[in-house]
Amino acid sequence: MKKLSFAEENYLKAVYHLSEAGEKEVSTNAIAEEMQTKAASVSDMLRRLSEKELVIYKKYQGVKISESGKKSALQVIRKHRLWEVFLVEKLKIQLGSGTRNCRTIRAYKISPPDRKIR
Repeated sequence: MKKLSFAEENYLKAVYHLSEAGEKEVSTNAIAEEMQTKAASVSDMLRRLSEKELVIYKKYQGVKISESGKKSALQVIRKHRLWEVFLVEKLKIQLGSGTRNCRTIRAYKISPPDRKIR
């Protein structure tokens, strides 16, 4: 799997889900709505994902996930689900907030053991 930023992972996952597992093209507006952002931001990210050959993006025509994009999206989904299971089962975080807390925990930088989490 190619190295992806957290934002790239989330966009790829959104494209995968919106495309019904890669079966249809998705508009930038649909992705913008899903990600709660502007279409221009989506276009920029789709260009980045296209450069990494994870999606097939044509301006004004939408996007389709590539075969390597499907593999990467499934790996991302699996990784996120594992984090959710850890948060819910081991840290006893409520299920409804698991995804949000997973994103929050990933954003934290963990210091050496003798220091607090920042």
